[in-house]
Amino acid sequence: MIESTPFFSRCDQSTKQIIVTALQSRVFTPLDIIAKEGDNGFEMFFLQRGRVTISTSQMSLPVITSSSKGDFFGECYLLDSETSCETVTACVYCEFYVLSQDDFKEIVESADERLSVQNSVQHYVNQKKSRYQKMARNLTLRPKCERLLKQKMGEKPRLSSMNLILPDSKLLLLWDTVLLSSCSFIAWAIPFRLAFQSEMEMSHFDFVIDLVIDSFFLFDMVLHFRFIAFIQNGKLVTDINKIKRHYKAHKLRLDLIAAVPLDTIARLVLPSRFANFVDSLKLLKLIRLGRQFHTVDRLFRELLDRGFNLAPLRLVEFLSGVVLIAHWAGTMRF
Repeated sequence: MIESTPFFSRCDQSTKQIIVTALQSRVFTPLDIIAKEGDNGFEMFFLQRGRVTISTSQMSLPVITSSSKGDFFGECYLLDSETSCETVTACVYCEFYVLSQDDFKEIVESADERLSVQNSVQHYVNQKKSRYQKMARNLTLRPKCERLLKQKMGEKPRLSSMNLILPDSKLLLLWDTVLLSSCSFIAWAIPFRLAFQSEMEMSHFDFVIDLVIDSFFLFDMVLHFRFIAFIQNGKLVTDINKIKRHYKAHKLRLDLIAAVPLDTIARLVLPSRFANFVDSLKLLKLIRLGRQFHTVDRLFRELLDRGFNLAPLRLVEFLSGVVLIAHWAGTMRF
C-alpha cells in the first residue's frame, strides 16, 4: 500500500516500514464525508475496503467511484497550507488506514527527505486539480459525456431519493425517541388497565392517549414504507421500490398488528361479556416495544459522542427495567 504510493517512493525502506506501523484503522459509514473540498485537514486516508465517490464543485455529479484497495485521499493534508480539492464520500461501510500529519512529520525526520516528499505531494495535487478542471470542461462542452457518465455510474433519477430520511439522521433519532416514549407508556399502562379496569368503558383521557399513540404508529408505518432509507449488506438503499419491498417483507405485518386499534374496534362491536378478551387485545401493542430497543443504544452513542458520562444513564436504564418488571408482577398478582 505504501509502496504503491508515488510520493513515498523517495523514502528509504525503513522509513516506509515505520509509516506502516503508524497507520491507524478507521471505519466510515455510508454517506460519511471523508475529505471535504476546501477544508484543511490533518490526515491522509488509504482505502482498505469499501467504495467511495469523488466530486468537486466544478462538476455537477460525482465523476469518480473508487473501490480499489490502496487508493488514497487527503494527501494534500500532509502539506501545511494546502486544502482539499475534492470531496470524498463513503458509498458503503468503508475501512481506511489513516496517516496523520504529525506522525508523518515525526517519521520523516530528515528535512531534505520531508521536503522531497512534500514537493512530490504538491506536484501530485497540482496534477489532480488540472485533471479535474479538464474533466469539468469536457462535461460542460460535451453534454453527452455527462449523460454517458450517469449511465455508467448507474445514477438514479434525483426524484427517486428526494425527501428521504437517512438511517443515521438526527430527525429519525428524535422520532424514534418519541416512539420509545410511547412504547414505554404502553408497557406501563397496559398491565395497570388489565388489572384495575374490568369494565368496557374507558375514561376520556385513556381514549385520547390511545388514539394519539395509534396515530404515531400508523404515521411511522408510512415513514418506513416510503421515506426512510435503510442499510443492507453495508450499502445504503435509497431506491423507493426497494424500500417498499423491504418494509413489506420484514416489518409490515407486525407493525400493522400493533398499530391497528383492535381493542377499540372490538369494544364497539362486541357485547360486554367479552370485556376480558377486549382488554387482552391491548397486549398486541407491546410488539412495538421490541422494535424500539435500538433507539436506546443510538441515544447512548449520540450522548457518548457529545462527551456525556453514560454510567448514571446505564444505572437509570437498569433501574427502569427492574421497576417495570416489578410493576408487571404486581399487577399480574393482583
